[in-house]
Amino acid sequence: MRQRLEIDDNGNGLANEKDVDNELAKQRYLGPAFVTGEDAPLIGLVMPTTVLIDTNEVRIWVRDVTDLDGISNVWAVVTPPDYDGSTPLQQTNLTFDAQNNEWGTTLTGLDQDGGYILTFYATDTNGFVSEAAQSDVIRIDRSQPDAYEPDDGSDLASIYQDIQIHTFHTSNDTDWIRFYAVSNFVYDIETFHFGTHVDTVLNLFYELPDGTLTNLDTIDEFGTDEGELGGLGFPCRRNLLCSGQPGRFQGMESRRLSAHRRDPGGSKDSAYR
Repeated sequence: MRQRLEIDDNGNGLANEKDVDNELAKQRYLGPAFVTGEDAPLIGLVMPTTVLIDTNEVRIWVRDVTDLDGISNVWAVVTPPDYDGSTPLQQTNLTFDAQNNEWGTTLTGLDQDGGYILTFYATDTNGFVSEAAQSDVIRIDRSQPDAYEPDDGSDLASIYQDIQIHTFHTSNDTDWIRFYAVSNFVYDIETFHFGTHVDTVLNLFYELPDGTLTNLDTIDEFGTDEGELGGLGFPCRRNLLCSGQPGRFQGMESRRLSAHRRDPGGSKDSAYR
């Protein structure tokens, strides 16, 4: 399960400001600001989110894994897109490349479309285990319709429960989602492009009791190299629908679609799990 963290260390009410927030936090420590002999290993750098297009293997890695007593092992726990908690998760050991100070291996058999969560751990020679470090791999097979098709009309809208990955196959392709909005919350609707072939346009609607739709907002503020982000403040309790279509189409492209609900304290969580 992925989570989004926010920090506002200068107290101006705006979280995660680039080159602003985290600066004060870097000057504060819990406990001594130095490494002791019995500290757990530290994973310094984790691979970024990686998108696989029409392939099922990827090299995974972490770097700058350190410990005063020496590192014994580094491994990754792989959570597939359809994991339901009923079976043990795959664990894969990483091997050390001294030249690049990197622990890595190649994962194969990533045959399901969607997001694979990678959770990395390290253990030292005394058996102390590091804190978890996470990344993810997004696998997309564009030769097939995405998992939510057909969803080209409001009556075919998929029920949103967690982050979805959709593909625009043609210039007139439209994808719809539906979720139930609770009053007294703020909702953020967001897309993230995995390439630069499309420019997403979002339309947000609420559904009347008779099934007709009322347009709340149309969002088209960014270009092909960015996704879109729109919000709805404290809606009435009702069904909401969101459609996405390419405002500009230069070829088949996939993107991530998410709906976040802000809690009263201002932090974000996925609207549904």
